[in-house]
Amino acid sequence: MTLISSILWGIFAVNGIWKGEMNTFEYLAPFCSIAYLLYFIFDKKEYYLTIKNGVLQTGKLFKKKIKLSEIERITEKENKIILKNNKSQLTIETKIIDSDSLLELKNELKKLNIEWN
Repeated sequence: MTLISSILWGIFAVNGIWKGEMNTFEYLAPFCSIAYLLYFIFDKKEYYLTIKNGVLQTGKLFKKKIKLSEIERITEKENKIILKNNKSQLTIETKIIDSDSLLELKNELKKLNIEWN
């Protein structure tokens, strides 16, 4: 979706430049196009979820972390797994994880011997 947005903003920017008379809104189009393209590239290079050295981390722009050893409660709801400790909460969107990786994640969480809700 971000690639499509980048292309559409790029077309809008080229159209404004081609016309020769750009309004204030059309000056933002090249910046939006480049921003969406950079986010698309970043999104493809970063994994959604990683587990390293006992820390589970979401890998998007605003990263959230939770230590596996500190997880006190695991709740599984429709398309989400919620990990909680006394300080924070981490929500994992399961619908965007491929089935093999989701199985690996659930196996890692089951090793913690924490009751699932």
